[in-house]
Amino acid sequence: MKHTYFTRMVIPVIGIAFGFFIGTGCSTLAPQNSTETERTAADRDLQKRLARIDSQIADNPENTEAYFQKGEVLSSLAQRQTPPEKRADYYRQMQQALAEAGILHQNEGNPQGKETVDELLQVSWSFEHNQGVEILQTDSTLSSTDFSTAAAHFNNAIIIIPDSAISYRMKARALYRDHQTGQAIQTLEAARRQIDRLPGSYLEQLAYLYLENSQHQQAVELYEEAEAFSDDNLNLLHGLANAYITSNRHRSAAQLLARLVENEPENIIYLESYGTELYKLAMQQLDSLRSRDIQDSQAIQQVKARSDTLMQRAQNQFKKTLQLDPENPEFKQQLAHSYKNYAAKLSQVQPLFPEEYQETISDQIESNLTNAVTLYEELVEQQPDQAGFWESLYQAYSYLGMEDQANEAKVKANL
Repeated sequence: MKHTYFTRMVIPVIGIAFGFFIGTGCSTLAPQNSTETERTAADRDLQKRLARIDSQIADNPENTEAYFQKGEVLSSLAQRQTPPEKRADYYRQMQQALAEAGILHQNEGNPQGKETVDELLQVSWSFEHNQGVEILQTDSTLSSTDFSTAAAHFNNAIIIIPDSAISYRMKARALYRDHQTGQAIQTLEAARRQIDRLPGSYLEQLAYLYLENSQHQQAVELYEEAEAFSDDNLNLLHGLANAYITSNRHRSAAQLLARLVENEPENIIYLESYGTELYKLAMQQLDSLRSRDIQDSQAIQQVKARSDTLMQRAQNQFKKTLQLDPENPEFKQQLAHSYKNYAAKLSQVQPLFPEEYQETISDQIESNLTNAVTLYEELVEQQPDQAGFWESLYQAYSYLGMEDQANEAKVKANL
């Protein structure tokens, strides 16, 4: 399954890709070529035969063989129609006739008859499902019309066998590739209603679609439901983490990312995303000091202690990503920003603290800015034309009283 989320604090979106829905290779049954006149004549003959069978059923509603024959005729009629959308009503009638035949065979204690009914359903289902699969496997440059045709074939297969999980899955895949995410969601929701004990992988796929459609709460609920069927499925945990992040449930996201990092300690995506969520939680802690009236100095200090711990953990994750790729300017920028931004946030909340804490906080601000300066100086060596880096250096130099360096950075930043 494809996932394209996981956000950083002030850096562009990151993500990894998983293939969305796995196709199934199948052979295809195709109708034989014939002239339009021949097809029209054959259709008329089938319609006349259908009328005779309906008359037999009207005379004897318990005529098991008539129901089966009706199903055969309707299957033939359906498969002769083009495009495949025109087959749906024939298949509905076929399915109803064969369902009645199956019930009558069962009531008669005739398992072989029931097997014959099931075989006809399976053959008709294969005819439709396999044509849809063949379209999707053609190449990677399919048109919207191709996807719609494939979806119609899978829809026919669903009509024939309503609890065919794979047909729902493939129809959803065709719709998704045609950028009809809402319709793909409806397809898998229909599968949930129709099929008992739907596999967890289907719930995961539906959750992914909800996430793609910016329906974050539905995505979270489904990922959590799917996780109940899973034993540390990393793909599933990745999706759930994305859902938590996009729902701004950063604590839940961090807890889940910690599990992903534990399983893959050198996965840069996980390390970076885990650090980002810890960073957000740290900043939220300090923001809470400004959004509520805390008179107790001990309570204020406890909030700051939690924030400091979270930020240290975040920066440790960012350092690990940088250790894995030391010359990556994006990772350096991320760590530098964390130092600079945390210093700025501490400066904002500093007036809220009692006098006895002021010197400690000032020292902490200076320490963070000093660390940021080291990284920004490395960054401007790598990318000397990047004005944003020079501007960050100018701000840090100015606070630290480094006037000459600040003036130089100001010029470079075109301020």
